Amino acid sequence: MRRMRSLLGILVACALLLAACGSSAGAPAASAAQTRAAETRAVTGGGHPRLLIRKQDVPRLRSWAKASNPMWSKGIVPLARRATLDMDRRRVPNKDAGGYSYEQYPTELYSELFAFLSVVHPSAKSRAGYGRRARKLMMSLVVKALPGAKTDAPFRDPMFSVGDRSRYFGESFGLTVDWAYQYFTKADRKKIRTLYLRWAKEQYKGYPLTQISGAKPTPFGPLNNPALLADRHNVRYSLNNYYLGHARNLGLMAMALDPKDDPRGLLRSQIKRVSGSWLYLMDHALRTEFPGGLSPEGFEYGPDATGRLAQLLVAMRTAGPSGDQSPVTKIAGNPYWTNSVPAYLSSLPPVPIPSTPDRPDLGQVWQAASYGDEEQYWALDPITLYGPLGLEAAERGDTATLNATRWIATNVPPGGKAALHDRVGNTDQFFGSILYFLLFDPAAPEATDPRPGLDKRWFAPTLNRTLARTCWCDEGRLFSHKLSFNEIDHQTADGNTFALFRKGEWLTKPRTGYESYLTDFTNSVTIENDKPFHADGEYEREIWKNGDQWILTAGEPTLVARSFGQGFVALTGDATNLYNSKNEEVADVAHASRSVVWLEPDHVITYDRVTSKTAGRFKRYWLQFPTAPSIDGRQARVTTPQGQQVFVSTLLPEDAVLSGSRNPPELGAPAVGEPMKFRLKVEAPGGPQDVRFLNVVQGADGGASADPVLRVTSSAGASYDGAVVGGTAVLFPVAMTGGGTTTVALPDGVRRILVTGLTPGGAYTAQYDGATLTVTDGGAQAADEGGVLVVTP
Repeated sequence: MRRMRSLLGILVACALLLAACGSSAGAPAASAAQTRAAETRAVTGGGHPRLLIRKQDVPRLRSWAKASNPMWSKGIVPLARRATLDMDRRRVPNKDAGGYSYEQYPTELYSELFAFLSVVHPSAKSRAGYGRRARKLMMSLVVKALPGAKTDAPFRDPMFSVGDRSRYFGESFGLTVDWAYQYFTKADRKKIRTLYLRWAKEQYKGYPLTQISGAKPTPFGPLNNPALLADRHNVRYSLNNYYLGHARNLGLMAMALDPKDDPRGLLRSQIKRVSGSWLYLMDHALRTEFPGGLSPEGFEYGPDATGRLAQLLVAMRTAGPSGDQSPVTKIAGNPYWTNSVPAYLSSLPPVPIPSTPDRPDLGQVWQAASYGDEEQYWALDPITLYGPLGLEAAERGDTATLNATRWIATNVPPGGKAALHDRVGNTDQFFGSILYFLLFDPAAPEATDPRPGLDKRWFAPTLNRTLARTCWCDEGRLFSHKLSFNEIDHQTADGNTFALFRKGEWLTKPRTGYESYLTDFTNSVTIENDKPFHADGEYEREIWKNGDQWILTAGEPTLVARSFGQGFVALTGDATNLYNSKNEEVADVAHASRSVVWLEPDHVITYDRVTSKTAGRFKRYWLQFPTAPSIDGRQARVTTPQGQQVFVSTLLPEDAVLSGSRNPPELGAPAVGEPMKFRLKVEAPGGPQDVRFLNVVQGADGGASADPVLRVTSSAGASYDGAVVGGTAVLFPVAMTGGGTTTVALPDGVRRILVTGLTPGGAYTAQYDGATLTVTDGGAQAADEGGVLVVTP
């Protein structure tokens, strides 16, 4: 056998080139008797494969493994070639240091790829060889980990099964054993079971469960326990990326072994525990907190994190009787999963950019209307989420969702369609490549763009995330707003921020970054507060000095009103709680609310109400831009890298001081590729105790002039401030809840009036004679669901 392996080492490169045609490449040669025995075991080995791939799927998948299928010949085959060489040259497992974070040659990931090939390769001889490779690598790791937990010991540190490595590659342990089950001996399975039982216990002790007080998943105790749902914070935290990884890994390990290999059913008992505790909690979080289809952890962490949950749910289905079929394991019917695809697509701008200057090698990238911590400002590959969702859609005959997931996987990752097969075959993320192969039926037509069929406006409750656009065309505008709670990992201090995309680029948006907890790098307001309890802490000191919103806040923000009107979006949000903190014992901000109106296509009007309990505290309004603003009194102008313009007119406070500056890169860890490098500050001089900011932001083509902007104010009744621009007057109540009967003088040329702050659905009478608007209670005119009354001459 050593001689045969030596020959293979010489011939492997040539042999692997024939893999797509059904050759025996990729494994030590096997005798005919060994091959027949392996095939017999594959037929009689029990209900395997069953996780993501079922027995009945195998003939179809093997038929896809052919040279004419580029996902195989240009993707999986080159990946298999490289993985085989890495094993033959002993990079794996020898260079796997057994750490619990990133490893260049993670043994379990290679084992997973070989196990997959042992199922789908068209050559029986190659399948057997790959199966032996999968077993050899997995057992090398199991043997090293088996002696028991020991801090800092390779493969044995208690963090190994719950740390970063488990998030990245943890699915490998369950899937490898299932896919290559017949290649593991009875003695192997006994060792695997012993190790998996220990790892199962460790899942209950992994972060963030160790940080959570009150009810949480435990190895024992009642199932479907309502106490798990009692604490809203704990419910939300269940969608943390580590938390979801623990659930996935525990479930896949528990479903991998057959009953005969799990005496007393100790490992398999965890299937019901996963369903009745972990999924019971997570399903509730998805349905009640995040039905809008967006993860609380944002655009970088969210898709990969919730993808782990989707992987588990699909595996629960494919496992049939070996899994769990209770309602909490179902993707269909859960609003989060239903809305995940349109929410993601609604977050994309109309077009990608050809490349980012910071990483031109990536090719085209999509710079989405994103939020949360991000290290790179471009949409990453979301195949670990939309691969499983696509498989589930295919199973239930949902062709629209299947098409959308394939379109996303083809077009959105860096490089787009041109790099599709390269990112399958030239990657260190083998599981993603497997999902690509499973998602793309080579006989299916090319995916079509699903976006034109979607609504132009999207809203995700709890996160209070609004996304609205003029059209799905290349020249379209995209407006976004967010007013979220801020209490779990990877959230940022961005309450009441907004953004505007126009004709191929972001005109203004919050600066993306990692640990970017500073509100002055968003398009929001900062307010000086009391000295915090932890003023000596690095981030606490920065937040206090800058007047930012807190991470551990005094409570929830409130989206007071939302209107999706004809040609406009109007929102009012109370962010007061975000500026105060019980943890830091600061509560000097008495009120902080914003009303914002996007007038399609190019005007955004913001009205901020800011009140402190103490006089002399600074209050500042911020906007982020790609280039430096030029300032003339209370006007600012920006020319973007593509030659477009942004005009800012500050109407209140009347003595406002405007200044521009470059964003300091050392604060907030800006993301690679982030275009916002400058900011505009509008300050209320002297720190008045109570102040209003009224600003009009306009996007325009190069060479265009700013539209005239005029401030208007009420003369009788409820106090209103407002702005007139482009023939539309927008009126805001001076007090957030003070709208109602009012009288406002307006200039000539007003063709539309938006009166905000009224009772949603309330009855009013509005009279406008071309000079004066009068609004009184009662009558035949009705405010919309967000309390906006539209008046036209």
